[in-house]
Amino acid sequence: MGLGVLALAAVLLLPVWQRWVLREKAEVLREDLVAIERAVAEAALRGEVEGGVALSFEEYRKYLGDEDRVKGVGRDPFGESYGEQYVDEVPVVPMGAYERLRVVVPDLFWAPYGVPKGGKKGTE
Repeated sequence: MGLGVLALAAVLLLPVWQRWVLREKAEVLREDLVAIERAVAEAALRGEVEGGVALSFEEYRKYLGDEDRVKGVGRDPFGESYGEQYVDEVPVVPMGAYERLRVVVPDLFWAPYGVPKGGKKGTE
């Protein structure tokens, strides 16, 4: 009987736990986007790049704070690269992460950051 109750609890709680884990990854990814936007803007403010110019991770990494998780890993919580970032444009959620997370967060969660092309625009 006790084993049955444990099994039932596991069946009921596993989906809740999985959604919580995904929601946490969404929060981390959004914090990364904030840090990336700040770093790219800092590079532009220092006059190192002009509007519309693409920066690789290595180019904007030096403007990330030591407290920014993304500085150490350069990837989203799922291991996907954030890719190049453009001055005067908001960072975009990587497609793989967007696909995994859209079941737990709506597109508006990402505003003002963009969602990948093919998804609905999160800034509208």
